[in-house]
Amino acid sequence: MNSNRVTKSKAKGISADTLKWIAMITMFIDHVGAVVIEYIPQFELPAVNAAYYVMRYIGRLAFPLYCFLLVEGYIHTRNQMRYLRDLLIFAAISEIPFEICFMTEVGTGFHNVFWTLAIGLAVMMALDYTKKNRFANNTWINLIVMIVGAFVAEHLGCDYGAIGVLLIFILYQTRDDRAKQSIFGGIAMLYEVTGPIAFVLTYFYNGERKIKKYKYAFYAFYPVHILLLYLIRCILL
Repeated sequence: MNSNRVTKSKAKGISADTLKWIAMITMFIDHVGAVVIEYIPQFELPAVNAAYYVMRYIGRLAFPLYCFLLVEGYIHTRNQMRYLRDLLIFAAISEIPFEICFMTEVGTGFHNVFWTLAIGLAVMMALDYTKKNRFANNTWINLIVMIVGAFVAEHLGCDYGAIGVLLIFILYQTRDDRAKQSIFGGIAMLYEVTGPIAFVLTYFYNGERKIKKYKYAFYAFYPVHILLLYLIRCILL
């Protein structure tokens, strides 16, 4: 294994739990801007408008961090199907809060990020399946699996769509070389301007994973916080 791969024996660096908190906080800041600030009457004021864009730029760190954590979670999970099941359950739970917050109505054909993560997880499962059979390390088969997953995410209107699945694919394929993973992950997120900063953080990931018992609380935070922000928006307006 490449020496750039950070192992669990290293105490220094950033733990998975710290990355989760950073992802959650940056996502919350982003959504305060997208769900509340963008809709208030004072939005056109220079200070408010500037605050909005600062929030959105901060929020660009969240998705790549969640993708990184998804890959790490997949690598260490004992039950891949349960992992996929959990993502799908929270995707369904989050759908109505997501649509009323970001689309203003239900049935727009645009779906929350849990669906993207679930498709990305399914892609990783398919890649592992091919490796265990006669298609092991076949580059073309790997690309086909990724393209199918990207097409499904884009066709279904999942948040981040094909780019999201591509990022998960890249992070999984480069998982044994942290430097390469950070570089290619950063390149994939260049279009988000501040997105590549997330991979400065993941480069220093130390492999430590502790708060497993709070896993569902982290999942639940997504639908709960956007619903609360939507209620705040309704009160302010």
